Amino acid sequence: MGLMFELFSTREVASIIYLLLIFFMLLLRTKDITLLTNVIKSLLKKAGTVEEVPEKLMDCVTGISGSGPAHGFVFIEALADAAVKLGMPRNQAYVYAAQTLKGAAAMILETKEHPASLKDGVCSPGGTTIAAVEKLEELGFRNAVIKAAVAATERSMEMGGRK
Repeated sequence: MGLMFELFSTREVASIIYLLLIFFMLLLRTKDITLLTNVIKSLLKKAGTVEEVPEKLMDCVTGISGSGPAHGFVFIEALADAAVKLGMPRNQAYVYAAQTLKGAAAMILETKEHPASLKDGVCSPGGTTIAAVEKLEELGFRNAVIKAAVAATERSMEMGGRK
């Protein structure tokens, strides 16, 4: 089993590394792995979401959660570039683009609705959003994202000597 957790700030990563060092020091002194695992999960949960995943999914976790933030950054940058092209100042464009993705992600996590259902809920018949979704589909956005995630996962497998 491995652990997957949200993207953390630099300060939080330093704290996590410190906690992991403590964990390994405790590991050397005790045989109760379940107790140590529960302690470390409890500590990590104070900084974000922690989930235990089977070892066989760790490359997938790396491909999605490890590399996924870069996909979001590229999307935010592209959305901001479009806003700049349309006349918005760059700093404002980054804020609008980032807040847009933050809001979309929050809706998925809070409502637990399927992303397609949420997308359908904001696409008015004949409106601007469905026109944009149509263009994303026409240009292969979904396929590009899937191929990028699969490429990251396969690279993780290669780096780990599993492929």
